[in-house]
Order: sequence, then C-alpha cells, then structure tokens
Amino acid sequence: MSGDHSEKISFTGFIAEALKTREIRNTIDSVITEIINQWEEGNSVKTIISNPVKWIVSKSFSKPEDNQQKNELLLLIKRLNMTKNIGDIIRSILESTDFGNLRRCADHSKEDIKSMIQDLNDLLVEFPGKLITGLSFIPLISNHVVYYLKDFIYRLNLLPADILTDILISIFKDIDAKTMGELINHVNELIRQVHTGSALIGEAGAPKFTSDLLEKMKTIQGEIDTSLLLKAGNALIDGKEVLQHTFNTLLNNDPELLKDHLQHLILSYNSKISMMKQKLELIDSLNEDDDAETLTSVISEINGGDLAETINTACFILNAVQENAPKTIQKIISDFINTLDLDEIESALETLLIENDDLFKPLVRATFPVIVNGLIARLLSKNDDDNEKIENTKNKLRQFIMGEE
Repeated sequence: MSGDHSEKISFTGFIAEALKTREIRNTIDSVITEIINQWEEGNSVKTIISNPVKWIVSKSFSKPEDNQQKNELLLLIKRLNMTKNIGDIIRSILESTDFGNLRRCADHSKEDIKSMIQDLNDLLVEFPGKLITGLSFIPLISNHVVYYLKDFIYRLNLLPADILTDILISIFKDIDAKTMGELINHVNELIRQVHTGSALIGEAGAPKFTSDLLEKMKTIQGEIDTSLLLKAGNALIDGKEVLQHTFNTLLNNDPELLKDHLQHLILSYNSKISMMKQKLELIDSLNEDDDAETLTSVISEINGGDLAETINTACFILNAVQENAPKTIQKIISDFINTLDLDEIESALETLLIENDDLFKPLVRATFPVIVNGLIARLLSKNDDDNEKIENTKNKLRQFIMGEE
C-alpha cells in the first residue's frame, strides 16, 4: 500500500488489506470449513459434494509458505499506523453506517442474540482453557474501557445541562423495566430456593449450606497462618487510619472543603431522619386494627432471648476483665473521664436544662413522675434477697435528702 494510504485509510481499505493477512485468511478458512463440516455431518452424499468445496476454500485462502510471515495482522496495523488513523476509520464507519437500520435489526433480533449468548457461554464452559485465557484479557480491556468512559463522560459534561438531561431521560425510558423486575424476582427466588433446599437436605436445626460452610471454614482456618492473618488485619486497620488521618489533614488545611464536608454529613443525617419519618408515617397511615397488627408482627420478630444473651455476654466480659485485670477497666474509664472537658459539659447541661428550662419543663413534668413512681413500685418489699440492699439504699437516700451524716 502506498504512503498516501498509510496516512489516511478508510475502514473498507483496512478490511481489504486485513483480508490479505495470514491470520484473517486462516480464520476465514477455518470458519467456512467448520460450516461445511456441520452441513455434511452424517450424510455421505453431502460429504462427497463438500470435499471439493473445502479443497477450493483451502486453496483460495491459503498462502505459499515462503510468503507467510508471523504476526502479519500486527505488522499491518503498525505499517498503517492505526493509532493515528483510527479516528479516520471510525469516521468512515459512522458516515457509511445506517444506525437506524442497526437499531431495527437489533430490535428484531433479540431472541437470536439471546440464543447466541447462550451458545457462546456453552462453548466457554466446554473449553475451560479457552475461558481462562479469555478472562486474562479483562484487565487489559478494562483499562481501555475506563479511559473511554473518562473521555466520553468528559464530552457529555460539555453539553448544555438541559440537552444532557433530556438525553439521559430518553435512555432511561428505553430500559426494559419489566425484564429488570423479572431479573430481581429470579435472583430472590434463587436465594429462597438455596435457603429452602439447604434446610431440606440438612439435619434438623443445621441447614446443609451452614454445615458445609462450617466444614469448609474449618479446613480453610486450618491452613491459615493466624498470626499472619492478624498482622494483615492490623495493617488494614492502620491503612484505614492513615486514610482517615490524611483526609482529616486535608479538611484541616482547607476550610472550604471542611465546610462542604460538614454540610454533606448534615444532609446525610437529615436524609436518614427523613426516611425514618416516612416509614413511621406509613405505619401511621394504617387503620387502627392494621396498625396494631403490623406493630405486633414486627416487634414479635425481635429475638428477646438473643438480646438478653448479648447483654449477659457483655456483662460477663466486663466482670471478667474487672476480676482479672481491674487496672484495664480503670485505665479505660480514667482515659475517658480525663479526656472529657468537664467545664464544657457543665456549661452544655446548663444551656440545655437551665437556660432552656421552659422548653424542657413539660417533658420533665410529664416523664419524671412516671419514672419515679415506676422505680418506687419496683422497689417495694417483696420479701426476697434484695430487700436488705433496697432498705440500705432508702436509708442513704433519706439521709442525703434530710442532710444527715
């Protein structure tokens, strides 16, 4: 090909040159031969007819050994300087392609495309070695995709806001919502099926998936270097702290960024509060019977036993630490108390409870009697082992109120 063509080449010109390369010719030969093999399979008459055709195809697309080079397609791309001419090639494709026809073709070929995808997946599973090799292209392709998306989104941002929004809304309207809903249903059903099947094929109280997962985790844990695992976990914690410290440093050095970040946090909290408010309003919108039934069904799902066991475990750990290493608890409490700015806390409480007394008074007057009466009712004599402690507490409280020593 002449130097002029290497400077500016059309897509058609590139295809014409590519058809002369060993790789493309061998590929076409293989494809046509495989089609003929599929056509003649199991039919002796067709075999007799097809053998001369395969010979002609082989001769047509083969090249003499002395004219063959390795990587002819790659050499062609380099010779044509495709990295510089790719824009012209794409322009040629865009100018000569009727995208309306392509869209109509795609609309009328949905079932065929689905069938092709299924056949492709079947082939990939049939040749796992090819599948693994194909997956190795993912990082390379993903880098090009990321660059394309970066540049494409940059170009979108150059469009006027109203035109960009109209384009995105038009695309959004074309999304097949029905199929998406069905996909979600199938995923949910898959999860439910696995959960149900696991319970059915497992032992009572021990679903099969749970049992197998436990055995698998035991095997994995047996191979894991626990010390190395903890070191890796500590490294991740340190890395998270470094990232947070770096971000906090950026906030400290940029008042505007700090202001925007705080505003973002407030908006996030407001959004969560608003969502909770909407959920409560949904319950409030029910009639009384449905409301009571809904609340009862929700609350009944709370596992009171597990909640109590959690509190028991927390208390057990606290007591065990206090018994075996009391200075640890003392250090934690000391560090906590000593770090608090007691003057600021006192001032904050005065601001809330004294300077805003009129605001808190209705709340205190409504709740304090209920709390005190409830405590007194719980502390009345019941002739149990706690009577002596309660009496001592009452005496100390009376002495405190009366100012007695």
